[in-house]
Amino acid sequence: MLTRDEARRFLASVAERHSEKLDAVAAAELAEGRSAAQGKSTDRAMAWATRILAARGPQARPEKEFTEQMLQDGLDEDQVIEVWQLVAEHLEGMTGTNAKVERLMREQGIAPSPTNLAQARQLYFRGLSAALSDVRRRWDGERPEDRLVLDEALTAGTPTPEPRRDWSPQPEPTAPAWDKNPAPCSVDLCETRAPVAKTAGTLERQIASEPANVPTAAPQETSDAKAANRSLKALAERMGKENLKLGTWQPNTADQARAVIDLYVRMLGEDDISLVTQSSLAEYRSLLLRLPKNYGKSVHDKVRPLHEILARAEGLPPSEVGVSGITLNRHLSQLQSVLEYARSQGLLKVELEGVAKLRAKRSKRQRDERSAFSDDDLQSVFRQPVWHGCEGDKARLKPGSLVIQDALYWVPLIAAYTGARREEICGLMVDDIGAEGSTPYLSIRKNKYRGLKNAQSERRIPLASELVRLGLPEYVRRIKAGGYDLLFPELVAASGKTPLGDVFHDRWSAVQKAAVPNASAEAKTFHSFRHWVGDRLKSAGVSAEMRADILGHAGTTMTTERYVSSPELQPMLEALDRLPRPTADIQPAGVVLLGAVREHRKPQRRRRARPSLSDGHRATRRSRSR
Repeated sequence: MLTRDEARRFLASVAERHSEKLDAVAAAELAEGRSAAQGKSTDRAMAWATRILAARGPQARPEKEFTEQMLQDGLDEDQVIEVWQLVAEHLEGMTGTNAKVERLMREQGIAPSPTNLAQARQLYFRGLSAALSDVRRRWDGERPEDRLVLDEALTAGTPTPEPRRDWSPQPEPTAPAWDKNPAPCSVDLCETRAPVAKTAGTLERQIASEPANVPTAAPQETSDAKAANRSLKALAERMGKENLKLGTWQPNTADQARAVIDLYVRMLGEDDISLVTQSSLAEYRSLLLRLPKNYGKSVHDKVRPLHEILARAEGLPPSEVGVSGITLNRHLSQLQSVLEYARSQGLLKVELEGVAKLRAKRSKRQRDERSAFSDDDLQSVFRQPVWHGCEGDKARLKPGSLVIQDALYWVPLIAAYTGARREEICGLMVDDIGAEGSTPYLSIRKNKYRGLKNAQSERRIPLASELVRLGLPEYVRRIKAGGYDLLFPELVAASGKTPLGDVFHDRWSAVQKAAVPNASAEAKTFHSFRHWVGDRLKSAGVSAEMRADILGHAGTTMTTERYVSSPELQPMLEALDRLPRPTADIQPAGVVLLGAVREHRKPQRRRRARPSLSDGHRATRRSRSR
């Protein structure tokens, strides 16, 4: 066992070092514009997580007792969930923690043994918790040591001495004073964010015993800054911000990159670009192929240890395990983009083969990965009550007398007669519908609600005669008169982050299932509208160049891409009017808007079932410390 002096010296060393780190992090965060409330909240969640890890060690799991204590201490439910998430994430990285503890033991001259390691690891978490809990000193400016420094400087008539590290044994710190208005920590549990607990007593002893002008140890900011620069999560965040500013990425692309890096760090347990190797990339690929297909859909997955998730997957049928080839390639591509960004910053020095040899090969031609709807499929779709009369807002597939014009009514119609992508249609603004002479058209362009897939996606598409017959121009006028700028305002999610097309999909999927029951088995999705338009235009003898302009594809040669002007609307309209008319049986109806749109009701946040807090779980928000 450790002696009392060894234990005190080890605990004081951890608390003081981490306190210095936290001071530097807090100063940097405030300079970057983060609020003190956010910093306090993060530190406080981290303090509780390390307190629990000190008490339970590798056996730490969500407990009702700790949950109740945190609620009594003033944490809200989101903070409690964040604490349990931090505990779970740190347990996955326990191997790295043991290595740090062993290194500190060597510095302190403590003999290596399983018992000493277990005791030192507990002291390590206690030191982190003590440092983290001192939120008032760090975030509210309660620093009594400053008064002591000033008093000594004034009475001695000497320059203010700089505190130096005192590695001499110190009395064991008292239990953390849990601030009643605290907050969570913003960096990695034990590497980036350092516990903060310099008590006034400790500093007073240091200052009183220290002569003026004693050289101090090299500041920690330099190494902390280097560590922050090497952080994969920080790199993904910075790359996303830069690409958004340059307009080369859309917000959802930046979100996907961050999510992929978060998952990589969670699985591999390392957030340092210098630790990325070809073997770690291969290991990440292997783990993706061992995860249950439904990973991430349960709120428990965010806090459940990875080894438990993989163990559960072993008991599932092979068809329910592993991401698809398309998803695997997307993960690897996002990871590769971060690695290339790190290399451009001079942070990735080693040569990696990257992800090229890890990608899943296509089993079929790209154009065959999704099938086109057949004419019969579309006739079945447009025979549904949505277009002929339903019971009401909540019963769109039950026959009735009400034809409601909204996204569910118009988006499939527009897709069938323009071939536009789902997000392009769902994100149309009222001002994107214009007219050139007597020819109305849609203007597919970037706007505040969504971007475009690529440069050639920006185009004008004339409204086919069938869309005019069914009353799309009148619907546009009604929406504009209602004061809306978005053509389908009901697609704006309550969070404001969900893509408009995803909100639409939740409503469309029931229609597709009713109209085309075998759609999934036949690889048919909403994108199949686009394939149907392309196939039918080709069958009608429309030139490849004209089809590319309608669908927003790039030309296949220098001649067709660079030296051919954009087509006029009238020839495009004539081409679109050659399409079959699966909607011929739909009768034009007066515009009846969706109830929520008529009444300007705010979108409702989708509610999900939440596990009891007594189990230590709930839907988790993204933690800054992940």
